[in-house]
Amino acid sequence: MRRVSFRLAANVALLCLPTLVVFCAALFFYVRDVPRLIQNEKRRVRSEYREMALALKEACDPARRATETRGWSRTSSKGRMAPGEWGFFPASAGEITVWYRQGRQYYARNVPPLKETDFQFAFLAGAAGVLFLLLLLTVLGIRFFVSETRAREDLLAAAAHDLTTPLVGLRLLVGRENAEAHRLVERLLRLVDNIKDYLRPGGVRAALSCTQVDLLAAYREAYGLFAADYRDLSGGRDIAVHADGPGPWRVWADETRLLQIVWNLLANELKYAAPHGPLDVHVKRDVKRVELAFADVGPGMTARERKRAFARYYRARNALRTGKGGFGIGLCVSREFARRMGGDLTVAANQPRGCVFTLTLRAAP
Repeated sequence: MRRVSFRLAANVALLCLPTLVVFCAALFFYVRDVPRLIQNEKRRVRSEYREMALALKEACDPARRATETRGWSRTSSKGRMAPGEWGFFPASAGEITVWYRQGRQYYARNVPPLKETDFQFAFLAGAAGVLFLLLLLTVLGIRFFVSETRAREDLLAAAAHDLTTPLVGLRLLVGRENAEAHRLVERLLRLVDNIKDYLRPGGVRAALSCTQVDLLAAYREAYGLFAADYRDLSGGRDIAVHADGPGPWRVWADETRLLQIVWNLLANELKYAAPHGPLDVHVKRDVKRVELAFADVGPGMTARERKRAFARYYRARNALRTGKGGFGIGLCVSREFARRMGGDLTVAANQPRGCVFTLTLRAAP
């Protein structure tokens, strides 16, 4: 049974956020403004009935009463007509009786009821309709996002599974005699490992076995898979390694995952930055930490792109523009492993251009 990943839960929450905001705004409007609208509507209706009562008052002139009071009734103060200057109350046949008092005499007339807007019902009906549409769109969006994510992960899982067996067989067949073929097979197996490790964070994570590992030796081993390609790009030169001190460069790490992290960083540098200029590696140590930094002079990334560089499936604009392949999961997996080993993987801007990727791990004695 699949576990819900944090990324999936976060995106589902974001899809639900507009509905929640609209609901809270509607509730606030209903509590604060609807009662006021209802009171204003009642005042409007009362004001119009008052105008009718004032018309009765004007019609009390004896010279005009004969023509303008036709159909009006004259009654005493007994019954439902409470004493006062004017008023109205429901009458039979769905009409409204409007009355006016002059002394001890009451003048009244039955009129059709004024149309009163039911703001409460109108608001509740409108809000229910809008919320229903938002909820429907949210559910459809969640279903699409979940199905698209699951389909993509199923595709990656199937590809990783189907590629592993033939690649392992090919590595055994090639052996060590053909160094170029062996190097290419190792790269493909590393890519498959990236896919497998990417699929694990949403479910069961692979256990790590941290031991004392020489960080510089791990870098040299990973660099061996890229040395020939980098020399082709740099005119025969190797990557310059600058060590801040004599070492030692031992760290607490899972050796296999550490090699994978360094491999991912080198693969990215070779793909996007190495064609634009030299790549430098800096190693330094303090009491608690050891840092391995890759500084390039490539096209670099904007501040916004650097913040999203470690997100799953994310690829910077320059990477998309080059048309070079990639899943957008290598850096995500690398940071995941670095943090699980008690370290971190960060990116910063290089001067005057380019980026600096820094792997930080716990120092070992």
